[in-house]
Amino acid sequence: MLGKLVKYDFKAVAKIMVPIYLVLIVLSAVFALLLRMRLDNGIIFTLLSTALSTTMIGSGIGTLFCIASRFNKGLLKNEGYLSFALPVRTSTHILAKLINAVIWSVTEGAALFVSIFLIVVIASSSAELVQMFRELMDFFGLIDKDIILGILNALSIMVTELIASICLIYAGYAVAHLFDRHKTLIMAGFILTVIVLRSTIVSEVLYNNYLDFLDNQFLWYLQSLIPAALYLVLTWYILDRRLNLE
Repeated sequence: MLGKLVKYDFKAVAKIMVPIYLVLIVLSAVFALLLRMRLDNGIIFTLLSTALSTTMIGSGIGTLFCIASRFNKGLLKNEGYLSFALPVRTSTHILAKLINAVIWSVTEGAALFVSIFLIVVIASSSAELVQMFRELMDFFGLIDKDIILGILNALSIMVTELIASICLIYAGYAVAHLFDRHKTLIMAGFILTVIVLRSTIVSEVLYNNYLDFLDNQFLWYLQSLIPAALYLVLTWYILDRRLNLE
């Protein structure tokens, strides 16, 4: 059932975000062609560059909006009647939303990477591409095991932080659901308060145990995963014990 829930949410988001990602890639390719042909002046180039930058920003905002909207509509609005009528645990519903959110967040990053990659490759001359390739090969030749492990650790920490951020948004929606009025304001206030508190706690750990924090990668994961777990527990409790869709 978890797979079916993820698939359903994935399709719902894909209807909105896939066209935006395709537009982003097409605009990047056209923008790069204009650079390649040295047509980087005039009203057309200005309009295209504006459209491209707007689409880049909009794709990120759109992804975040879809992630939040699927949780809110799917569990706290009218769709919630259908969702909770299914023989599925509340935790499974939340997990399905979280998996879908992570998938689309990574997809957003991949779309931006492809966009930038196309601009660099298409806009560069053959000689420039050869030079960049040689420089990359030289760079990779200098990479040892420790650097690779460091990069993997950094990426994994980014993923855990992403998960914590998504869980915080879910908790914000859940807390706001407990109130009849000013739900958006309450959600924003809750998220801002948690961010400030968490930043204060992490800063204290960094300043008081700076060397231990740097040497122990496990602490980097804990400072993301523990809050994420707390957000999920809070979300589960409200949805499982305090949900009111009337």
